[in-house]
Amino acid sequence: MEEVFQRLKEFIAYMKLSNRAFCMSIGVNPSTFGNYNSNTRTPGYLDLYLKVLNTYRNISAEWLFRGEGDMIRKVEAKELSESQIIDMLNKLIEENMRLSNENGRLNAQLDNLAKLRQNKKRLSLLLSSSNVAEDNTVIYTPEKKEVDKNR
Repeated sequence: MEEVFQRLKEFIAYMKLSNRAFCMSIGVNPSTFGNYNSNTRTPGYLDLYLKVLNTYRNISAEWLFRGEGDMIRKVEAKELSESQIIDMLNKLIEENMRLSNENGRLNAQLDNLAKLRQNKKRLSLLLSSSNVAEDNTVIYTPEKKEVDKNR
């Protein structure tokens, strides 16, 4: 199993990941992985490799376990029929329309919030230059300017 672990380290280097970033991506504690690396702990290989294969779908299990073939799986392009392409386009159009409608709804909400904020500022200004009667009615009194008597 040491050879498999060596290939795993080769894959990590190929992906240009630090051991820490790799461990975080597959859900393994970096110190545990370090113990595997230094041979101070024997890993539960199957669990570790399943996590790798489930996280990094491009790695070849054949290469990882047996050292045969290429490290990275070759993915063949799937040919789609005309009706499949049309269905996919229709779904994209529907999703675009839904998002456009949602965008319009959210913009309307933003406009309403801006109007409310503006009205709140106006009310605040009005109240700051007004008096409030005992029955909580607002009595507007314009601000009086003081005259400079030294002129």
